[in-house]
Amino acid sequence: MRLRCECREKQKTAYDRRTVLNGIIALNEAVLEEIMEAGTMKEAVERVFRKELEEKRQEGRQEGRQEGRQEGRQEGILETLSVLVKDGILSLTDAAKRAGLSPAEFQSKMAEMR
Repeated sequence: MRLRCECREKQKTAYDRRTVLNGIIALNEAVLEEIMEAGTMKEAVERVFRKELEEKRQEGRQEGRQEGRQEGRQEGILETLSVLVKDGILSLTDAAKRAGLSPAEFQSKMAEMR
């Protein structure tokens, strides 16, 4: 009885391996067909991974927009504080503190904006 069980287990394992290998072969055949149809490996990869590539591009665009907005806000804050200092409404020290900079750093940023 024990020999039959071991034999069945080996047959089941071999069947599972064949199933996995057949799936891999089928997937590779699909990729090979794409390569042959597309003409170049680059075009085939783009076709196969088109959706993933577009999602990554969208993520990159969103990150770029967010970074741009953040930089724009920072520049706007510095410009506003700079004008308040120039008009004598706010001291350089207070403006620097509000910008999270040392007075020397803030003065340097003010000079860059001119």
